[in-house]
Amino acid sequence: MIKSMWQRKAGIALSILFFIAGCGGGGGGSATAPAQTVSGVAAAGAVITGTVSIEDSAAALHTLSKTTTDGSFSFDLPTTWTKPFMLRVVGNTAGGTPYTLYSLAADAGTANINPMSNLVLANAAVAAGAGANLDNIYAAPGASLQAISNNVAQSLLGVQAVLKPQLTAAGVAAVNPITAAYSANHTGLDAVFDAAKISVDATSGAATVTPTTGTALSYPLGSGFATFTVSGKALLAGAGLAGVTVTVADTATGTVYGSPQTATDGSYALSGVPQGSFTVTPSLAGYLFDQANSTLSVTGASSVPDFLASVAPQPQAVSGRVTSGNQAGLAGVTVTAKRVGSVFSVTGVTDGVGNYSISGLNNGDYVITVARDNIYTAAAVAFTPASRTVTINSDHAFADFAADAATFKLSGNVTNIGAVAPLANVKITLTAKLTSQSLATYTGPVTSAELSFSAFSDAAGNYAISGIPNGFYTLTPTLAGSIFSESPVLLVNGADKGVDFTALAPNSGGGGVIIQF
Repeated sequence: MIKSMWQRKAGIALSILFFIAGCGGGGGGSATAPAQTVSGVAAAGAVITGTVSIEDSAAALHTLSKTTTDGSFSFDLPTTWTKPFMLRVVGNTAGGTPYTLYSLAADAGTANINPMSNLVLANAAVAAGAGANLDNIYAAPGASLQAISNNVAQSLLGVQAVLKPQLTAAGVAAVNPITAAYSANHTGLDAVFDAAKISVDATSGAATVTPTTGTALSYPLGSGFATFTVSGKALLAGAGLAGVTVTVADTATGTVYGSPQTATDGSYALSGVPQGSFTVTPSLAGYLFDQANSTLSVTGASSVPDFLASVAPQPQAVSGRVTSGNQAGLAGVTVTAKRVGSVFSVTGVTDGVGNYSISGLNNGDYVITVARDNIYTAAAVAFTPASRTVTINSDHAFADFAADAATFKLSGNVTNIGAVAPLANVKITLTAKLTSQSLATYTGPVTSAELSFSAFSDAAGNYAISGIPNGFYTLTPTLAGSIFSESPVLLVNGADKGVDFTALAPNSGGGGVIIQF
């Protein structure tokens, strides 16, 4: 169908009117400006149900409130509102625990409310000189809210440093509790609030962290969340050693605060370390360090410690033997090599024949000491000498010791049951046992399994073994072709022992095996 000229003109005019209306022109009102949205979750190990409020930092204060039944909230704020915004939740968790917690939104976006956001804000308020009472600040924020906002980033770093053991355990050491996505599902940040209660006391100006198990710890707001720098050098022959990894870890929990590497001059520095006790460990393949695993106390800006390490590319060793009684080796002796003028020490333990070796020692003078409790009585064993000083200068050092540990005698007779006559040349072996077996009531330390003594019976069938320290032993008679019973277990406990054997020897007739104690 062909349109008339009038119809075509009318259609064009109508299109123009629609276009003008769509552009907000033609005498109509202006378009509504887009809102700035602030949303998040209010939780404390479980969602908080109650009233969530938000206010701006304008002189003429603007506020909005709404009810949350699942902890979530969202506010569409007019662009006329002044940033930053302060948030508050007043309500209860599912368990009925009441909470009043605060948070801060520097701009539109996510702003969760939880015990950690509350702590960060209170700590920032103290740093800004506004005090720790967030109720008072919320009632009349004024210009203080902007000053608090300026301190939030640094406050968060301090709080994360102090709470790092708890945050690391939950896998959220670097997560921002205010702006990160939050789920009240007992994982992540929610798990932190399950494991510990974090509270702020406005009156005392302190924060308290109370774990579900363990001791509550209190930190003054401001100073308690200050962080410092641990620094020092690693040295090799007086010159800086580069590439050394220096790990700083919480002494109590093992939480690692950082592992910087030394620069070309051997220096390192790790910032963001809170007050407390830390273990500092240097490591570099092919090198050993004095004072490894040193404990450092960080208490303030004036007590930032230096950790000085010296290394040796070719570490040496000291070795020797500890004997007792009949010159048999004494097992289980703790041998310590301590460098003169240093806290550095390394320990070793003598084996079943009394030998020890301690490796990984730098050049220098070392005091070698030995220590052991008596195998049966638990009294300290005396050694001659009590200590020795050795010098390591790119070579091996030696230090032997003798112990006054009481030793005893085992004796007896071996009889051929078939010929009813003494049995000569029977080897009697006494070997230390590591378990008490049938003598379960024995509680003293026991010698090593390799520690053994032996003797042969003479023409009269008699044998004797001297120099036996207290302990558990198996007693084993052997002679080619002869039949002996299963080895008995013997306890030497402060007195000589007598054990007689009766055996069936070759071509002797008779039968049976008898062991007499």
